[in-house]
Amino acid sequence: MTSAKLPSGRAGSRCDCTNQRVTSHLSRAELPLLPSGVQIPEYDLAAVSVGAVHFGPGAFHRVHQANYFDDLLHHDPRWGICAASLHTSGLVDQLAWQDGLYVLEEDQTRHRVIGSVRETLFAPREGARLLACLADPRVQVVLPPTKANRMRTPDTRTSSRRRR
Repeated sequence: MTSAKLPSGRAGSRCDCTNQRVTSHLSRAELPLLPSGVQIPEYDLAAVSVGAVHFGPGAFHRVHQANYFDDLLHHDPRWGICAASLHTSGLVDQLAWQDGLYVLEEDQTRHRVIGSVRETLFAPREGARLLACLADPRVQVVLPPTKANRMRTPDTRTSSRRRR
């Protein structure tokens, strides 16, 4: 098994143990090389434009919202997502390294590459680009952070629970 350095500096790899094939990371170039059981986008990724901005692209967003946008992209290429992180860069950097692609495990036997995340931004580093994206007339939807991401405190950058 080989490994590659992730943007976070950690070693990472992906192994398809059935075919004994290892790839360094998921990317557009790797899509044709994925096992036949992995569903890949049937739409032209290059033709997708950003029509939505989502702040805080955490797990809930990737499993649900981005999945629904991916379904929509099979019919209309105007609904790509710009995923913007306000607090940390790790996730958006990882998604950028993977060309915005990730694998959704729909059940233990069905895996699907989600391609709806077309742009990733870390707001403190790329604020001007984020403002330009928000001002773009093609952007029709702005999705706020989900509950888990709204509960961060600016001084600790960690989640805080509300006291009852």
